[in-house]
Amino acid sequence: MKLTLKAALLIALFTSSTIVMANDDLAKRYPVKSAKVSYEIKGSGSGLGLVDINILGKKTLLMDNYGINELTEENKIEELTQSGTTTTNKHHTITYLNGAVIYQVDFDKKRITRSKNDSLVLGKAMSAEKGSVAAFGKDMLVKMGGKQTGSDDILGYTCDIWELMGVKQCMYNDIPLRVVTDIMGMKIVEQATSAEFDIKLTDKDFSLPDYPVFQVDMQRLMDGKALVKLDKSKLEAMDRLTNLEAAKESDQLLGLAEKMADAAKKAGMKSGQLPTEAQGEAMVNNMKQAMFPMVKQQILKEEAGARFMAKCLDKADSLKDANQCNQEALEKYPSEDDDTDDLEEWNPIIKKDILGEINNFLTSIDCIKAAKDMSELEQCGFGE
Repeated sequence: MKLTLKAALLIALFTSSTIVMANDDLAKRYPVKSAKVSYEIKGSGSGLGLVDINILGKKTLLMDNYGINELTEENKIEELTQSGTTTTNKHHTITYLNGAVIYQVDFDKKRITRSKNDSLVLGKAMSAEKGSVAAFGKDMLVKMGGKQTGSDDILGYTCDIWELMGVKQCMYNDIPLRVVTDIMGMKIVEQATSAEFDIKLTDKDFSLPDYPVFQVDMQRLMDGKALVKLDKSKLEAMDRLTNLEAAKESDQLLGLAEKMADAAKKAGMKSGQLPTEAQGEAMVNNMKQAMFPMVKQQILKEEAGARFMAKCLDKADSLKDANQCNQEALEKYPSEDDDTDDLEEWNPIIKKDILGEINNFLTSIDCIKAAKDMSELEQCGFGE
């Protein structure tokens, strides 16, 4: 029954792997439909002059549906030599992006973690700023000090060379064919050895190892709790829901940006100037009214699930019964922000407290439905 409005700005422009950006429909992150690129990785140097490091490896990039599906597999060996002693470390990882979902394969622990890729939500806001995500990215790159320094021919493809802070990338259709990182005594080169574009790929190309899948929950990690193991038969439906929610959030973020600009204009604020106290207060009030329809809609979405939980928990006489209610509610009324934690204790006092909270919310439903603006909604106990 909690309402959270969140927006985060993520700019991933220059890294030693593929640049990840989203476009205005959360799908076309690249101008080509599909690609398969294989890389050779070589690196050497001395980390801060204390350790001699040598790196050898291979990497594969698979991309389809203009980037909505992307799999990167990296397999490399690192040799660290210090005081005549050499230690060898092997790293084998797979990262798979299925729209707004990220799967990361840990071959050492033999498990897969699933999390949400919030950066895809920013697509429409970025494209609205500069006309396209690519234009937005290049504009930000230049502002950060990046420069296009020329072009090169790699495997028969002409790619543009961009440099920033010790990283040089040769990009073809936003896909790097060569990445050279030269930072703090370490030089690493990722060089494409083969590249194909606009090829036919299938679901089999994006298949992952048969490892158990766990949902990443930062709050659980901070609390020292184990990650929640997922039912693999439900992953397809979960991913579909996550991508639908991401598309809605993208629309909401774009709408929020437009509302903020309109609220600032109505408050008399000018670009590049700090608002006066009166202007700041006026902007907050304008934003509240602009956000009212979305806030009201989000709150009312909780009604059906709350009514189910009230009936189910009223009959729950044991911890097992109460947790069964939670699981059924998640299946009947799924939401990306739902808390999947099971209850750890159940007794008459806890039952009374939880039912009291749910019933208080349900009692306010008629007030919420009748609210015509944010001030009336606040009187119902929401929107402050």
